[in-house]
Amino acid sequence: MIIRGTTPNMTFKLPFNADMLDTGYVVIQQNKQTVIEKKLIECECGETTVTAKLTQEETLKLTTKVNAVINIVVKTLGGERVESLPIYERVEETSKNEVI
Repeated sequence: MIIRGTTPNMTFKLPFNADMLDTGYVVIQQNKQTVIEKKLIECECGETTVTAKLTQEETLKLTTKVNAVINIVVKTLGGERVESLPIYERVEETSKNEVI
């Protein structure tokens, strides 16, 4: 679940070391439209993880009553494209509909 206006961290476990990554994106869509896109360089990479930290401004772009569809798409240094299966998250309303 994602609550609008919050700052969640989304961590993805990779089947290989993150130092093998060349480029990539964490993409959040609603109604088949990209709402949030984080470049790999904006994320924190651990040994085998990628963590995307969302801002209040970003999560306020999400709408309620529509699932967010989350994917990570990366290209390795060897040129392979790897994409996660979609993750479906419910979006809930905030009690304060602005950045604080």
